[in-house]
Amino acid sequence: RQSRASGIFDLLVTGTTSGSVLWWHSKYHQNLTLFERGMYEPADVTMRNLERSTAKDFADAPASLKPKLISLRTEVKKMVRPK
Repeated sequence: RQSRASGIFDLLVTGTTSGSVLWWHSKYHQNLTLFERGMYEPADVTMRNLERSTAKDFADAPASLKPKLISLRTEVKKMVRPK
């Protein structure tokens, strides 16, 4: 079920305009699904790429989504071993 959800969110991310509200929600749920599936390394990479390609602390994200993104980033970092 979560594998199918990952595929759907991957398609939404690639099929929407970067920076749009739908794109931000798709990116969040894409990363959340990776995290919930125990795929912590890929979730960490995609979270770092998201922050690097947008603004620090997800400043460009919709206001309602910023705290969720920051919280998810924190949880992902807890699960990834430092390099």
